[in-house]
Amino acid sequence: QRYRDLLRLGQYNNFRGDYAEAEKRYREALALQLQSLTADSGGLAFALMHIGLETSNQGRFAEAETFFSKAEALLPFSLDPADEARLASYRAIHLANQGKAEAALAEARKATDGRREIARAYRPDILGATPRGRGEGGAGGRPASPIILTGASSAAVGDMVQSRYIEAAMLARQGQTKEAEAALAEALLFFDADPKVPRRWLARIQLLQAEIAERAQDWPRAERLLRATIEEENALFGGSRAEGQAYLALGRVLTASERPGEALAAYRAGLKILKDTGGNLAAGDLDPFFRLGLTAGERDGAARASLDDEMFE
Repeated sequence: QRYRDLLRLGQYNNFRGDYAEAEKRYREALALQLQSLTADSGGLAFALMHIGLETSNQGRFAEAETFFSKAEALLPFSLDPADEARLASYRAIHLANQGKAEAALAEARKATDGRREIARAYRPDILGATPRGRGEGGAGGRPASPIILTGASSAAVGDMVQSRYIEAAMLARQGQTKEAEAALAEALLFFDADPKVPRRWLARIQLLQAEIAERAQDWPRAERLLRATIEEENALFGGSRAEGQAYLALGRVLTASERPGEALAAYRAGLKILKDTGGNLAAGDLDPFFRLGLTAGERDGAARASLDDEMFE
């Protein structure tokens, strides 16, 4: 029971964006396993690959690769048929963290192929599912689905949501918008097919949909999706890294919509959350905030000093 609790804590902190805490919990889970398992046991692969993921998320790429290699070496001895595809999906994230989008996409597709086979084995008709009135995330509630999934098949479907989301993210980075939207549509299809699929994936899908809408300069859709993401993340975690990122994106969208006051408020909310959760921001993430702050300072001389302090804190 303690092992499962540690895994749940690791997963929770991963989705909050607290990767250091997630790594700590997965290391504790591995140490607990080693009290009863030998170092060559296939059962260790799961914890090892999760430690690899969290170290990669913190930018420690060489260390992450060591853990992934250890996990891969144990795959022939693993009793979990999902481990191989899971490792491929984590390596996809690892490659994406290093800016290697093309290689990450290839690894993500490998994960999807493996998970699709597992899902098909549990439920042969799952690929025939059709969405029912779901054009995008955040439409409110889950509609009834023609597929009822139970038991191990539920985990397989949840894995498909993750895989298609990762593929979509890599496709979007390469400018393949239509393909990314198609992958997200299928991810939502699987999300709707089973109420046991973790709700945390909905906010991630919405955030990526908003990113695509922002690139297309569809400001109303981007704003709608970002506000839905913020609401969803706040309900689940209350101050997650994804919520902070959504606020920053909302700031950009509101700036483009010529609503500077609301944009500044969104930036401030996002920066506060990201400061609390820790971690680095990508280069250029704060450029729009700086430009907006400088413009606002020029318009309001009385507020300029406080804005300068805020921007360069």
